[in-house]
Amino acid sequence: MGSYPLSKESGVHTCAVSEAPVPVAGAEFVEDVYGRILEYGEYGMFTREKYEELPRHRHYLIRGHVMRWIKDGNLTEFPENPEARYIRDKYPQYWKEAEVLRENGLL
Repeated sequence: MGSYPLSKESGVHTCAVSEAPVPVAGAEFVEDVYGRILEYGEYGMFTREKYEELPRHRHYLIRGHVMRWIKDGNLTEFPENPEARYIRDKYPQYWKEAEVLRENGLL
């Protein structure tokens, strides 16, 4: 198995792209993905944490990651980028903060 470079052209900064076709090694249809995730959690194969229940210092760490994500991707300049839409939907307070910072030349 080779390594593939990450590609910003895909619109998702964690998407790896191969220049050559890559065969599909296997697939499984999962009708209830959320249920499967919860099942994995029961067996210790997946950890689920609710943002609202995290300690304050974890919120600050997440804020730092999200703000860096916005800045590195210049996402306030491309609000229809899939990553920008995700951040607006999931972290609207950080998106608003990033817009204010950008407007004031601080991002």
